[in-house]
Amino acid sequence: MSATSTPARDGSPPRVQRFPLFVGTRSYRTLATAPSWALFVAATILTLVVAAPMVHSRGFTLLAQSLGLVAFCLSVSPFILLAQLDWVIEHVQEALSSRACDLELGSGKVRIVGGPWHGFEATLDELSTPGAVKLTDVGLSLKPKSRRGVMLLMPKDPEERASLQALTTSLEAAALAETGANEPAPPSTKLAVLRCNGCGAPLAPTVASVMRCTFCGVETPTPPELARKLESAEVVNDRRRADEALCKSLRAQPGPRMANLIAFGGGALVLLLAAGSTLFAGMLGLVMDETDYIAKWRGIGPLACGVALSLIAFVRDRLSRRTALRILTLGFSARPPSRAGAPACCRNCGGALPVPSLDRVLFRCVYCDAENLTSIDLGFDAEVVRRFSAGELSPARELERVRARSLDTRLLAMMGVVMVLSGIVWRLY
Repeated sequence: MSATSTPARDGSPPRVQRFPLFVGTRSYRTLATAPSWALFVAATILTLVVAAPMVHSRGFTLLAQSLGLVAFCLSVSPFILLAQLDWVIEHVQEALSSRACDLELGSGKVRIVGGPWHGFEATLDELSTPGAVKLTDVGLSLKPKSRRGVMLLMPKDPEERASLQALTTSLEAAALAETGANEPAPPSTKLAVLRCNGCGAPLAPTVASVMRCTFCGVETPTPPELARKLESAEVVNDRRRADEALCKSLRAQPGPRMANLIAFGGGALVLLLAAGSTLFAGMLGLVMDETDYIAKWRGIGPLACGVALSLIAFVRDRLSRRTALRILTLGFSARPPSRAGAPACCRNCGGALPVPSLDRVLFRCVYCDAENLTSIDLGFDAEVVRRFSAGELSPARELERVRARSLDTRLLAMMGVVMVLSGIVWRLY
């Protein structure tokens, strides 16, 4: 589920940000990817067993019989079955306690979507008291003033632990900003930040020759050098359009409910298919002399292999996109304004950003040229942002990683499709 809210009166994008907490790395890997690889191995054994009578090779037949015997032992041995059951129970319990969930932050409220604490909601004012937001070795504790709190367990994955620590710092900063106790650091830039001549409020840079302050109504002239930089920044090339489209796609991806459905429902289904395929391959390995009977099952193995590879590609794609959304949110988000109605601030230098529009999510600061992901109210600490952006002025490198991972998953999915088609052809002919 994507975060939604009513647009602001000034036409700016809705100020509600979805932050992936437990991105489901371990849950996905445990409940979907591992059974899919087990299905792939079982289907490969099944393919070798069915193909052995057609190859007419003694060595190939011995290999198929040996693998069939191993598959049969995996399916009927009580010790192996108990070990497999223990593995399933252990990982299902772990996944249930740390399944994918998102935190929505905006309009002065915090809400958890998905996961064990789905539906929890609190205002930033309730979390501004000392100890209301606390990170321990166990996890992140949220304790509002007058209601029951929650404990978000500390994940085992190192990247997820880092994101939870960053979120703690960000929630504390957002809560302090709500009470007016947290002022942004002064901008570190050689260019003069555009401010109102009357009240000193930051002004969003525009190409207009004069800017009117929304707080006191005083008009302030726009410096010519800023106007020239804004005019050149409006020339958007194909690369920036592609980055903009990818950022929108990442932010609009399905939320934790779909992630959990894929991990738990899809994982259980694939686990059953893997168990059935393993048992069937073992049984066929015991009757390889009956070539006419084995020939009836031609094409089933490649079909199952293709399905397994396609599922693995789909899970990897979902996982990489949620991970990328977390990195973009942490490392490249614009800083919120010091007071309502003021423009957002650059994550790098603190200068005011141009007025956002509904069709843009990436804006380049005219003072330091750093690109910012807008419409984010998480109020990340400057050290957190620098850590996750790795000093990058643009998210282009991270977006390239997303494209590279997407290409890998597409190639894996294409292999799955080819195997499915080969299984169909073998089955028919």
